[in-house]
Parts: sequence; C-alpha cells; structure tokens
Amino acid sequence: MKRLLTKVLLITMVIALVMSVGIGCKATAAATTAAAAATTAAAETTAAAAETTAAPAKKLTIGRVMFEYGHPYQQADMKHFKDYADKLGVDTIILDGKSNPETISNNVDDLKAKKVDGIIYQPVDPGSSDTISKASIEAGFPTITFFQRPGTFVAPHVRIDEAKTSYEMGALAAKYMAEFFPGKPIKLGLIDISTVEYVVINRSDTFIAGLLSVAPDAEVVSRLDGGGIRDQSYAAGQDMLQSHPEINLVYGTNADCCLGALAAFEAGGRGKAVDGKPVTEMFISIDGSEGEALKMIDPSSALKITMALQPLYNSHVLMDTILKVVKGDIKITEDIIIDTPDIILDAYAMSIDDIQKFITVDYLSKVDLKAELEKLKK
Repeated sequence: MKRLLTKVLLITMVIALVMSVGIGCKATAAATTAAAAATTAAAETTAAAAETTAAPAKKLTIGRVMFEYGHPYQQADMKHFKDYADKLGVDTIILDGKSNPETISNNVDDLKAKKVDGIIYQPVDPGSSDTISKASIEAGFPTITFFQRPGTFVAPHVRIDEAKTSYEMGALAAKYMAEFFPGKPIKLGLIDISTVEYVVINRSDTFIAGLLSVAPDAEVVSRLDGGGIRDQSYAAGQDMLQSHPEINLVYGTNADCCLGALAAFEAGGRGKAVDGKPVTEMFISIDGSEGEALKMIDPSSALKITMALQPLYNSHVLMDTILKVVKGDIKITEDIIIDTPDIILDAYAMSIDDIQKFITVDYLSKVDLKAELEKLKK
C-alpha cells in the first residue's frame, strides 16, 4: 500500500512538472511572437521612412532657349526667370538661340536629349516654329512658345500684346508732334527689323496705324532695316538722314534700332532737344532699357518715349504657364494664348523716380538716374 502511494505521488509530480514546463514554453513563445511582430512593424516603419528620405519627389527641370543673350531685355528676363525658378525649387537649363532658327532648333533638341520636363523657346519665324514645336510635343515634351506663335501648329503660347500698346503709342506720338511742330506734316522714318514678321506687324504697322488715327496726313518717307542691331541701325540712320533730311519723327522697333539711329542723327547734328523739347525731330523707341532711360532724362535728347517690355512679369508668366502644362492643368496641345502687357514710358508724363523704379526693378539697372542727370548739368 505504501509503495502504491509513493508511485502515485511520483506520477503526480511528473505530470505537474511537465504541465508547468509546457505552460512556460507557450508563454515564452507568445511573448517572442509579440516582440517579433513589434520589431517587424518598427522595421517596416523605419524602412518606409528611409525609402521616403532616399527617394524624394522628383525635382522638375525646365529648359529655355532665349532669343539672343546679348540683348538687354533678354538678359533681364533670363535673370528674373532663374531667380523665380530658384524660389519655386525648379531647376533650369537656359541656352542662347542667337536669333537664328537653326540654332534655336538645335538647342531645343539639346534640351530634349537632356530629358527636361518642359521647354520654352522664342521662335524667329512661324514656319520654323511649326517644325520645332511639332517635333518636340510629338516626342512627349511639354513645349510652349513666347513672343511669336507657330504658324499653324497649335500649342500653348505666351504673347506680349504689343499691337495694342504700339497703336496707343502711335496716337500719343501724333499728339506730341502737333504740340512740338504745329502746322508741320509728320514725316516718319522707321528703323525696322524687317526679317521678323511679328515685329513688322505688331510693332511697326500698328504704330503707323495709331499715328494715322490722329494725324491722317502723316507720311512714311523711309523704312529701313536695322536688324535690331546697334551698328546696323547706325548705318541705316545715316542713310535715312542723308536721303530724307525732312524726317521729323523717327521710330526704332527695339532699343538698338532707336539708339543706333539716334547716334547717327546726333553725329550729323540732329536728334537734339532744348529743355526736353525736340528741335528737328522726335525719337520713339521700344524696350524700356537702361540706355533708353538715360536718353529720356537728358533734356538735350530727342528721345522721350518708349514702349517698355516687362521682363520681370513676363518671366514669371512663362514659368507659371509651362508648369501648368507639365502638370496637366493646360493641355500640351491646347489652343491657348496668354497675353502680357507692355507699358509706355513717357518722360513728359512721368517723374524721373517712376522711370528709375522701372529700370531698377525690371531691368535690374544699377544706374542712378538723378546722379546721371546732375552730371549732364555740369
């Protein structure tokens, strides 16, 4: 009996020991599983965070082909464009089109090879623009044009509404001519950029129309090609003065056209003013650059009015527009024109501070116009 009790006691102890070991194993396994799950979750969170850090949202790169690096407007526009891109966190690649259709086309091809996200370029003529834009967009690159639109190919375009302002400036010129040269018919000489159809239509022809709207007896007696280049315009100005000394109004279709012709007239003893009033002819320009402003404030210069392009405003509109096309807010082949305005700088109606503010903000000029005016008085 005693042996039986001992055996039962031993068996009970063994069973209890086995059960306690089993329960301990299960508890440890459960704890290990929970810890492993927590570790895995933490690891996944860390991995996700690491992945986010390693692969941020793609930074956009916008390519742009400027019409001509050497021009004051183009230089100011380019600087504002870069600054605005930096502010937006956008990279840029900017190339010089050298005002040549083939160079502009090759530059657009270079931008495509660099896999930019969007392209902006300023064409020389509608025909070459058709080819460039079509090839670029069909290759999948959002592409917009500036200043001059493609002839037939439809794509987003940013246009300076120069026709309207040129017309207004022509009418304003006629009013001043009636004041300065009463009773004398207007004899107009144009220094044009005849190879750029856009300029001829939107700057020259509309200026003439505005002039005739107020002075219907005005006559265009000379229309020469300055090519938008200072030296060429100087030579054109010499020819104009020799062939048509009766000219009493000269209109240059960009800053270099006007300033080049004005220098030629000055060399011939013309292009002068007394206390701001033109003596023999009045000069009118386009661009609003520093060089024009210096002549506008000079009481002895016949240049007193210019139609000013706005490089700061235009550069921002261009960037905003291409980003909308890249993001799909504007369709890549949408028939849309975004207009930007020019303004008229009129030395007879504006203060020197007004002109100073414009060239400082838009053309990034460091010139102090009041200081320059004081120098002229000495």
